[in-house]
Amino acid sequence: MTALLMGLMVSYVAASPDGEAVDRAVAALALSVLIPLVNLAMAAIHLGGSVALSLRKLGRRAEQIGNGDFAVEIQPQRADKIGDLHRLIGAMRDSLEETVTDLEDTKAAMEAE
Repeated sequence: MTALLMGLMVSYVAASPDGEAVDRAVAALALSVLIPLVNLAMAAIHLGGSVALSLRKLGRRAEQIGNGDFAVEIQPQRADKIGDLHRLIGAMRDSLEETVTDLEDTKAAMEAE
């Protein structure tokens, strides 16, 4: 698509009368810079929104774990650092659940004595 736009801009500049050639060249150059910047901004917005949504969901699950709900599912669906964070919080949940279970068992054994 970028090559097509560049071709159109070259045709636009070449087809202009001599007096307008410089103005058209400047406009074409400005467009050749502006279009990739707009594409980059759109990609950044998409990626940023995706990261924010993943972190919000993970935060809610971590809050559930903090409230004692160890049945909450944490399944990493990403192969990046956020996926690593999902795996680490899942491991923390498992370890915390085991610790709480051990403490409850110890407490029950002490009360039975």
